[in-house]
Amino acid sequence: MTRFGVPSLGWLTSLLLCLITFYVFWTFRFFGPEATLHRYHLAAAEVDREVGQFLSDPNFESGRSAGLWRITVNLMAQGETRYALVYRTQDRDVVTFIVQYDPPGPTHAVLAWRVRKIDGNWIIDANQTTAAMERFMGLNSFEYVR
Repeated sequence: MTRFGVPSLGWLTSLLLCLITFYVFWTFRFFGPEATLHRYHLAAAEVDREVGQFLSDPNFESGRSAGLWRITVNLMAQGETRYALVYRTQDRDVVTFIVQYDPPGPTHAVLAWRVRKIDGNWIIDANQTTAAMERFMGLNSFEYVR
């Protein structure tokens, strides 16, 4: 049986392939170092400390980890802050990102991030991230100032 010159089985096969493709891309958007960084920023925008702590190492009891969280919350809490991953490099299980932030207004920020794979999961390494930010910005130490 044909319809519009194409066998019905062809239409069914095309639809099935389309659904499988959407399922795969939808599922895998939550994996990888980019997804970890994105979820961390979403948690910061919603001030969801529990998710932020789950996605970073060491926990928020560490001064660097807590400081990184506060900085990210302040950046994302400015309302409608957009960010983009502008550079990515990977060395085995460590990925370095350069992220550009565009909060409302004339200011912009660019920060370096380090994400590493621990036990099969991509986690933001707060110690390496703050060290990378220090080197990127030419600072001797990276401290959060209220």
